[in-house]
Amino acid sequence: MSSARNRGYTLPELFASLNPNEEPSLLERKSVQEQLASLESAMAEELSQRARLEASIERLCDAKIRTAMDRIGDAIEAEMFRVSRKLESLTEERVEKLSRIVVDAQRLSSRQEQQIGALMQQRGELAAGQAKLERRVMQMEEKLYELENDKLKNIVVDLFERKKICIMSEMKESMERDKDKTIKRLAELQERLCRVEASTNASSSAREDILELRQALEKEIATRDESDRDVVDVLTHYARIMHRQFG
Repeated sequence: MSSARNRGYTLPELFASLNPNEEPSLLERKSVQEQLASLESAMAEELSQRARLEASIERLCDAKIRTAMDRIGDAIEAEMFRVSRKLESLTEERVEKLSRIVVDAQRLSSRQEQQIGALMQQRGELAAGQAKLERRVMQMEEKLYELENDKLKNIVVDLFERKKICIMSEMKESMERDKDKTIKRLAELQERLCRVEASTNASSSAREDILELRQALEKEIATRDESDRDVVDVLTHYARIMHRQFG
């Protein structure tokens, strides 16, 4: 293209020279053909250069892309290595702390077990000492009981006898008083009954009074009998206690 412009031809002139309606000279036609050939060669050269340039650009881009990918891969690998090292460091620190905690816990557990063992041993010793002391106390109590049994028995028997005599005396006095009252009451009732029966004109109210008096007398006799039984029960209870304590 540059050579065609240097010779003074333009593209419209070249196409006009190819017009069949005109009759160019053979020399001009040859010149035009040469120029077209030169133009085609230049275009082919330019296309070849462009292809080579594109290939070079493509190779350069590929190289840069590969370089960038390599750098990115290296950066990722370095970052992953750094992160893995950091995770390993953190894991090691935590494992170390956990190991120390486990060791401390084992030591504490061992001390606790030793203390528990010592406490159990002391408890056993205390239990043995307590049992021994209880046996000695029982032996002393048995000896003391043997020494004071006769004396205590005499005291209790004496108290029992005194109590029995006192109760029997009170019961006898009470029975005598009740007997006197009963005899007196019976005499009064008998006298009243005789008067009532002697009178043929006795009213029904008098008979009711007699019945009431008889019922009251029977009730009083039953009460005295129950009191006597209570006294006998008390004496029997004392006798059983004495028998259990002193055989």
